[in-house]
Amino acid sequence: EKLGQDYVRQLRRGLVAHAMTSPSAPSLGITIARSTNDLASVRNWVSLGIAPLVALVPLLLGSLAVLAVLDPALAAVVGVPLALLSVALLLISGPAFERARDLRRRRGSLAARVADTVTAAPGIAAAGGVERELNAVDRAGDKVVDAAVHRARTAGALRAVSLIAPLAGSAGAAVLGAFDLVSTATVAVAL
Repeated sequence: EKLGQDYVRQLRRGLVAHAMTSPSAPSLGITIARSTNDLASVRNWVSLGIAPLVALVPLLLGSLAVLAVLDPALAAVVGVPLALLSVALLLISGPAFERARDLRRRRGSLAARVADTVTAAPGIAAAGGVERELNAVDRAGDKVVDAAVHRARTAGALRAVSLIAPLAGSAGAAVLGAFDLVSTATVAVAL
């Protein structure tokens, strides 16, 4: 995340510098959109968040029901990690939402900085303040980077917790089979 954000920061600086100093600079709206927009996150939210969730919940409930029919112990060793996952997601989702809001707020502040800078570019350039304004854009961009990295840490925690639950369920099923608490054939079907 930090590497990607540093790359974005360099691109942003180049876009703003071009808009301030080039006679063939793009319009203000294009400059702002190019330097602050993040539509990929919306696409990821829809494709990697909502669609799998809609398909996954019925699949999980159905799988737990089938496991309960095979052996209640199997349903328990898979269901307990999933229940713990639900609790962890509830606890982490609040901070994740706040960090996403903070990132959007900082991106908005950066967009305002870029808009003001590009709008005033002729006067800034005439007064010799291009470097000062670029440094101000950098500072606003650094706040975006920090917020993005902070949000990425929370998203990483969400992903880690989501990966641990199914692994714990599989391990629990294997342990039941290893101690002959459930037949090997039933464990194989469950896995």
